[in-house]
Amino acid sequence: MSSYEIITVPILIERFEQAVAKGYLSNILSEIIKQSRLEFNYEDEEESLEMELLDVSLEDE
Repeated sequence: MSSYEIITVPILIERFEQAVAKGYLSNILSEIIKQSRLEFNYEDEEESLEMELLDVSLEDE
């Protein structure tokens, strides 16, 4: 029989604050960024900036 834990927003906030207090904020943010890029198909920031500059230069022509 599987056991599930319901995590409410207050519990999530509490665990986040505990993780930050332990020094994990940088790791958490890195993981959020990584997962967001995968989920929303983001490109690397530098690559994205290059594409924006290319688009602007093409519009000027």
